[in-house]
Amino acid sequence: MITFKGQLGPQAEFLKKYSISAEKFSQSRLGWDVLSDIFSDYVIKRPQLQPTLNYVREQLGAAAGVHSIKARLKEPEHLIEKIIRKSIDNPDLVFSKDSYRSLVTDLVGIRVLHLFKADWAPVHDFIASQWSLAESPEAKVREGDNPDFIAKFEQRGCKVKKTSAGYRSVHYVIESSPSRERLLVEIQVRTIFEEGWSEVDHLVRYPYGTVSPIVGSFLDVFNRLAGGADEMASFIKALSGEIQELSSKHELAAKQLGKTIDELKIASAEKIKLQTELSALRPSAGEVIGYNANQWLNEMILMLRDDGQNSRLGNEAAGLLGNGLDRIKPPKPRKVGK
Repeated sequence: MITFKGQLGPQAEFLKKYSISAEKFSQSRLGWDVLSDIFSDYVIKRPQLQPTLNYVREQLGAAAGVHSIKARLKEPEHLIEKIIRKSIDNPDLVFSKDSYRSLVTDLVGIRVLHLFKADWAPVHDFIASQWSLAESPEAKVREGDNPDFIAKFEQRGCKVKKTSAGYRSVHYVIESSPSRERLLVEIQVRTIFEEGWSEVDHLVRYPYGTVSPIVGSFLDVFNRLAGGADEMASFIKALSGEIQELSSKHELAAKQLGKTIDELKIASAEKIKLQTELSALRPSAGEVIGYNANQWLNEMILMLRDDGQNSRLGNEAAGLLGNGLDRIKPPKPRKVGK
């Protein structure tokens, strides 16, 4: 769509581009002249938001648990499209050139990505301590998510919203005042795996249309796999830490026992034999921790097969995991000399 000198283009062309019917637009009770005024005003004032974006992004970079940050200023056309849709959903909202900046909270949008699900907590604590919140944070979760996972959001004062679209993210609206005017900034916090799924989902569904049932089913399974990848990443991190901790304890115990053997008043040959047997008893990493990976993969397979809406696709995905599980064999115990 073509705009000239910061002016909004023709109404019919705009509505067609963003898949908004004339009937739906009429429900918004908005005049095109009002939207044109908002558009022109925002085009002029949009560059003034850049310092706020830069400041908030820089501050968030210091938070523990942050992997990477994305930031953007809302495009003028997207602002008009959002105002129309918000007005359709709530016709009592009164948008004007003077009010839109307080009614649209994501003119400045920042997305914070973290690796592990547990990394959300320090990011949340940083945001809550650094800025005033314009509203309570909202945690979007999927129907069927682990209650313990959901409880962690509630414990930190987040409103939990269950969605059927598989969208997982925590949304914050903060207040920033680099000048006399109070500016709102929306911050979204999610894992890298959820970001990957949402990017694919947005690309396939864009522009503002629906997808075929089969594509929608695959996107749903993809979402469940992304959630499973989050769980696996957390499991791997916990497993790695536990292995390291137990290995250190075993190594320390072995050294202490070796020292005790050296101090025994027995023949040198007997000492050598005991030290040899002690070395054989030192476990490998896999033997220290056991094989919890098999149990986790079995739970993932059951989760996928329990998807009633996409049972065939879920079974196919579960089959792929099952093939991988068949290749995982517990380590054989070492033999200790007689």
